[in-house]
Amino acid sequence: MTKDIILTISGLHATDGDSDAPIETMTPAQYYFKNGKHYVVYDEMIEGLEGAVKSTIKFTENQVELLRSGMASTRMVFQPGHENMVIYQTPMGPLSISLYTEEIVSEIGEERIKLEIEYSLKTEGIVVSESTVNIEVFPKELLKF
Repeated sequence: MTKDIILTISGLHATDGDSDAPIETMTPAQYYFKNGKHYVVYDEMIEGLEGAVKSTIKFTENQVELLRSGMASTRMVFQPGHENMVIYQTPMGPLSISLYTEEIVSEIGEERIKLEIEYSLKTEGIVVSESTVNIEVFPKELLKF
């Protein structure tokens, strides 16, 4: 995989059984492989925040971490069968949530990487949303206009 890549992230989120409209984003990113882990680094625009947030996705076949720094910062760890506490720092103050990962499906190839993460978010022990996120990484040369 080359260093200069395209990252696509799409997701479906359901709250109280009702699905929101699908979300999809595509952005240029940088890819690295170091010490047995894959890294994708990119700038992310988050609705309601000024400026970009520096985001890093660090992953292996069975664990995914999302690290954000800037106006909104957090460290989210997705690991099947595990529940992890997450503190999401926002300009309005910290938000504490619990993240439970149902499953991670990964396809890691030479020219393309695909991850599918199924997880739920809880606050005070109550599930507030269930989500499926698809992440795809490929060399920018493969982007067709």
